[in-house]
Amino acid sequence: MAYDVEAIVDIRAPKELSGGLKPQYLVKWEGYADDGNTWEYWSETLASFIKAYYNDFQAAGCARRNSMNTRGQRGGITTLLGCF
Repeated sequence: MAYDVEAIVDIRAPKELSGGLKPQYLVKWEGYADDGNTWEYWSETLASFIKAYYNDFQAAGCARRNSMNTRGQRGGITTLLGCF
């Protein structure tokens, strides 16, 4: 059974893997409720959706630039997106 991607709805800090640090993307699957969203690593299937997510984020003026992460520290995901 094939699943179709509807959108990338979030990104979370990289996890340490043997190949280095890699971010994960929260995927909204077409035809499924939000509780069916899953965290996935980059893949060819997700590439265009990930690019659209980054473009939308940067077009919004990096609004989360000064937001705090869960530990109360600045930085985090905005650094991945190029918002310094």
